Amino acid sequence: MLNSRALALIITFSALAISLNLIRIPTFFWPGQYFRVWEIPIIIAFILFGFKIGFLVTIINALGQLAFFMGPAGFIVAPWGVILMLTMFLGVYVAQKTSKSKFNWNKSGSNFKIIAYFTIIVIIIRAAIMPLVDYVVYRTLLPISSGYSYSEAFILSIVPVSVLFNISVPAYSIPICYLIARAINNSLKPTSFQSKQSNTSFTVNSN
Repeated sequence: MLNSRALALIITFSALAISLNLIRIPTFFWPGQYFRVWEIPIIIAFILFGFKIGFLVTIINALGQLAFFMGPAGFIVAPWGVILMLTMFLGVYVAQKTSKSKFNWNKSGSNFKIIAYFTIIVIIIRAAIMPLVDYVVYRTLLPISSGYSYSEAFILSIVPVSVLFNISVPAYSIPICYLIARAINNSLKPTSFQSKQSNTSFTVNSN
């Protein structure tokens, strides 16, 4: 069961993620695709408070996308976004489990290497998984939701730009999420709630 603090966190991060769906920055290499920032509060929630909070925020944001931001992709946008976020969570989790260094929340300049390590791991995992997901979606699901069919040649042609896109997003979002998460963590200070819930977050160094 979620307590009132958990519910408040879910509502806050979900509202922020849904509102940030309004921001779209066109990519120069993939016409019709955009850099979006709604992922950032979701990743921050996952970093600070663990999978349960992060996943619930992801689901609520997906429902908000369906309700308020239905685009050409139709209903596919919601499950597509959920899978995307799960790859980001997996990347952060793997990086946290394989990192030999502890994360110091209190020193702004002491974590450059670990931030770079986390970013690289997330890039590798997302860039390996999402182009395959994109291929399947374009091949099978988008024709159903949008009414347009895509040739095999077209689908294969977007694989390189999909890889580039899925490299670019973690490259900026993971460092940004770290900086914001550190600011939030230092303003709230570690709590018993965080220590119980955040099994997949960055390792906090209490020294």
